[in-house]
Amino acid sequence: MSDAELAWGLLAESVGDYQGRGLNHEKQNFTGKLNLKFEFENKVLLLTSSATGDSGETYHAEKSWVGFDITGSLYLYVCSNNHPAITPHLFNRVEKTSDGVQKIVFRFGDLNDKNSFREEVNINIGKGVIEHFYSWGLPGGDFEPRSGSKMMKN
Repeated sequence: MSDAELAWGLLAESVGDYQGRGLNHEKQNFTGKLNLKFEFENKVLLLTSSATGDSGETYHAEKSWVGFDITGSLYLYVCSNNHPAITPHLFNRVEKTSDGVQKIVFRFGDLNDKNSFREEVNINIGKGVIEHFYSWGLPGGDFEPRSGSKMMKN
């Protein structure tokens, strides 16, 4: 089994609704919600997520799709209020942490190219837990972890 197939299987086993707390890139606390479900005869997973501030502000609203393209590559197609367009994030790797969490990493752009926008999205899966994290760098800026949340399955 390839790492991309492993990532797909982990995501498929994690279908459901999640809620928890997080912190955005401006160090503001929020309630994170995430729903993962199959669509189109199980060809894709729809990931719907939001980050809502404690006073009701929408920090992040997202509907993204995870699936294999025609070449067999696994992608996360991110569509959110924080992206100027749909951004295709190619599956990069799965990492297993010492506490058993499986970190699934999707990447957009060249992380070393400081002249461009680049981003990694982590979907970290543990027992009944999903962590949804963004690391990014704007043109001319540093690439670093920016925002995310840890959510428990409802």
